[in-house]
Amino acid sequence: MGGGLFSDGIQAVATLYPRGTSTQVIYVAGSVEYCTRVYETPHMYFLLRPVQTEQMHQALACAVANLREREAICLPVTVSGTVMRLPASQIIFLESRRRKVHIVMADRTVTTYGKLSDMAAQLPTSFVRTHVSFLVNMDYLDCVDRRTAHLATGEVVPVSRQRSAAARETFLH
Repeated sequence: MGGGLFSDGIQAVATLYPRGTSTQVIYVAGSVEYCTRVYETPHMYFLLRPVQTEQMHQALACAVANLREREAICLPVTVSGTVMRLPASQIIFLESRRRKVHIVMADRTVTTYGKLSDMAAQLPTSFVRTHVSFLVNMDYLDCVDRRTAHLATGEVVPVSRQRSAAARETFLH
């Protein structure tokens, strides 16, 4: 990467492809010295050179399978009498206020009636309750402290005292 915008590929991935994006990153390196650092970024596979054709095919198959799996999971909601299927991979977080649930997505916010617990049961395990009123997609989470969760989109959601340890534990894994 010498002399470019980024000091190395890991920095490029961290900057260009934040958590929650559907881009599937496959690292190819000449030595294992970068093996640990790649876990600071979202990626699908790590290959060492020289790359065998079979290894590349396996990495690409995993990336395609991951994309298909992410696209397949949808949250069905009813909005003004119309049933919609919202792709779970595009949902950043859900916020419950009274009986309404506001589903914040990358391109829009959808409001429906329902219970957060019912919706949580239909979503993948990457969605975690950070607060009685918030359900966050961990794929979009940048950092979490005792009281707040900072998302890759710039939004900040509360973390309750009761759910703080569980949210941080899930984020670490």
